[in-house]
Amino acid sequence: MAAVFLSLVLLSSVFSALFGGMAGRWTAFFAVLTTLMGVGVSFVYPTFATVSVLRIAIDIIFMVALVWLAVAFRCWWLIWMAAFQINGTAAHFAALLSSVHVKPVYYFLTTVWGIPILVVWVFGIAKDRGWRLNPVAHLTRIVGQLRDRT
Repeated sequence: MAAVFLSLVLLSSVFSALFGGMAGRWTAFFAVLTTLMGVGVSFVYPTFATVSVLRIAIDIIFMVALVWLAVAFRCWWLIWMAAFQINGTAAHFAALLSSVHVKPVYYFLTTVWGIPILVVWVFGIAKDRGWRLNPVAHLTRIVGQLRDRT
């Protein structure tokens, strides 16, 4: 499951870097950076049996980066991404304050926000570019533009 999510983050980052302008490139940079940091932490803390300060720090870094990008670039999709990331980061603190630590619930609450972040990210960039969500038409147009350049 982690490999699927990592692949989605990578694909979203490439899409963002190619089509998202400066906001997309910065978002891709921070997404890849914090994802790689998270992979590194997973080697030290392979399960969610305890609350990891390193995982919290990585989520805070990504949260602050998204809030900063949302303020700097004023893209609606960045605001939504930041909001979803705030929810995931808050789950760490809820687990810290809880008298009972339930590993599956903690894992779910901290990771469930990753999918909406990716969806809003990709669809937000597509919408900002004025695309109708018809990938075949856009792929055909892109291929035609590439063919015209040669």
